[in-house]
Amino acid sequence: MHNIVQADYPAMLLLTGDKDDRVFPAHSYKFAAAMQAQQKRTKPVLLRINRDFGGGVNLSTERKIELGADRMSFLFFHLKQPVVYDLDKS
Repeated sequence: MHNIVQADYPAMLLLTGDKDDRVFPAHSYKFAAAMQAQQKRTKPVLLRINRDFGGGVNLSTERKIELGADRMSFLFFHLKQPVVYDLDKS
């Protein structure tokens, strides 16, 4: 974090789990705060804290869908791509 300089960074979605035993969650909080402080423009630096979540092993299908939806929503929004799907196709 000491090497983060003020710049026009791209929009970021940072993910952490409050029960992660490999990466202490406070490091993610500090990194997100440092990136937000050094962001020159209005592109967001977002931090999603997953409650009762560790390293991602043994995720339920519901949790995988939830996390995937957040990631895809962020990507489609910032890439300015419409979400197009055909409900008539099976």
